[in-house]
Amino acid sequence: AHYVTNIYSIFCAFLFAAFMPGTVSAQCVSEEQLVQKWDSLQTQCAKISSMVPCAFGVYEADDFSSSLEFSRNQAKVELAKSVKVFVDYDSVDSTLIEKGVAQKLASSVSKIKLENFPLLNTQEIGWICAKYTKNGRDMFRVVSLVALNKEFYKEAKEEIEKVEKTEQPLSSSSGELVSTDAKISELKQNTTPNVKLPKKSTFSQIATKTGTFLLNTLKAFLRIP
Repeated sequence: AHYVTNIYSIFCAFLFAAFMPGTVSAQCVSEEQLVQKWDSLQTQCAKISSMVPCAFGVYEADDFSSSLEFSRNQAKVELAKSVKVFVDYDSVDSTLIEKGVAQKLASSVSKIKLENFPLLNTQEIGWICAKYTKNGRDMFRVVSLVALNKEFYKEAKEEIEKVEKTEQPLSSSSGELVSTDAKISELKQNTTPNVKLPKKSTFSQIATKTGTFLLNTLKAFLRIP
């Protein structure tokens, strides 16, 4: 048993070392590659946000761990805004969320400021890192993508991909060619517009599940039976 415990400890130590920031930072891409991936993911999030709130955070520093941590924190702040949009528009419009769930959600939200609501269920979808040199120093720019529910986000992504295989792509990209610095500035502002989804039962089901998930979370926070 002692031998097994030692083997387990060595294995855990190996995993920890394998995923240390220094090792991960070596996987960072160029600024141009980061912009391409970031733009693609932001377009994806724009399509999905009507069903599942999602958001980005970006931070740059000379330390990878700090960049990753602060980008995640910023993403959580932006996610609170995405949730507010989801509630303010989708629950009132009720194009996607079922009417009964939408009404209950709107009623519960009226009792709290969503900006102050602790998004305990924030889940990370992924991150991108770019390593570059600035004034002779190595810098790391990290972009993090988070969603209210990772499972629902994945489901929404798959449903949109199915639609785009058979119908006109739901695109929000202008297709304009701009410099890397200008594109980064644009992406930082989260200017990608929300894409109006066609009314489909699968989209409605996912949005309703998200609405129910958020409603239950709010009830638990407000201690509503």
